Amino acid sequence: MAAIFRHAFDDALPTAHVTYRDLATAPPPHLIDAVAASMISSAERSSDQRRALKIQDELIEEFLAADAYLVSMPMYNYSVPSTIKAWIDHLMVPDRIMTPDGVASPIQDRPITVVASFGGGYGPGTPKEDWDFLRPYLNKIFVDTMEMNLTIIDVELTNSTYVPNLAHLLPLHEQSRAAAVLQATDQAEAVAKALDRSVDPTTESAAVSY
Repeated sequence: MAAIFRHAFDDALPTAHVTYRDLATAPPPHLIDAVAASMISSAERSSDQRRALKIQDELIEEFLAADAYLVSMPMYNYSVPSTIKAWIDHLMVPDRIMTPDGVASPIQDRPITVVASFGGGYGPGTPKEDWDFLRPYLNKIFVDTMEMNLTIIDVELTNSTYVPNLAHLLPLHEQSRAAAVLQATDQAEAVAKALDRSVDPTTESAAVSY
């Protein structure tokens, strides 16, 4: 689904510069070394702590430099994968991306699109609606904290494609996927159109895909 978004975005805005980061094959370290390093002098930092701070700075600068974002993830155990959580933890640094109350976020109103796959059904009215901790978490981080413009494109019931006792749900999965294809295409074109209008014509639009 993320590839469908990318193809539509590239077709609509071929001049955009897109940065791609694969958080699955190159996962960021968990936060412990970066936090410990921030509490001591540079001379006291271990090689692991210095490496963690370097990665953190790279992730933050990459995020700040983009005009739009595409993030692709599955639901793992009712929430986001640990690699996504570690990436977000590195972004949530005070006075860089996190800001005090009343101070606008440096990425305020930038569009971020999350393509999420769900093995089961967690939409409104489903038996496990309140088991979904992925959507509420993303809203708290990207909307309430970073003040971004978040769109979540979801494909549900993916387990029905290979789990025999869920095969009866396959038509609902196919409906969910078909709707997501249309939404991904429309969203990509809308983001490209917005960037084409808002970015200085003497510079390239910048997008980052995870």
